[in-house]
Amino acid sequence: MKTVWRVMRVVLILAWIGVCTHLLLVGLEGLRNPSDPKNLYSTFVFYQGIRVVGFPLGFAAWYLVYGVFALGAKPSPEMQMWIMWLVVMAAGYFQWFHLVPWLFRQFMESRKRAALQLQ
Repeated sequence: MKTVWRVMRVVLILAWIGVCTHLLLVGLEGLRNPSDPKNLYSTFVFYQGIRVVGFPLGFAAWYLVYGVFALGAKPSPEMQMWIMWLVVMAAGYFQWFHLVPWLFRQFMESRKRAALQLQ
């Protein structure tokens, strides 16, 4: 049974990374000709999409990086997109594939301990 869970975890991780990578490619495509409304929509999809896949920790990371850019760090638009994507993706990956499983295991162990104390 553990093998099935491990395979499912790997499939979920690969799917999540695939979605994040697709969002980056869509966003970079949107930067090619910013005056085209279709490309404007592509950058909108990128910025909103990465906030969704990393929610809620990625959302906080988003505003942290956005704050650094607002305070004066002015890389090129492509570099901004890469940095934003990398930070939000790392925060989301940590959250969904390390923090949430750890919290779930802690919760299940506490329930087992409580059930043993009741017996």
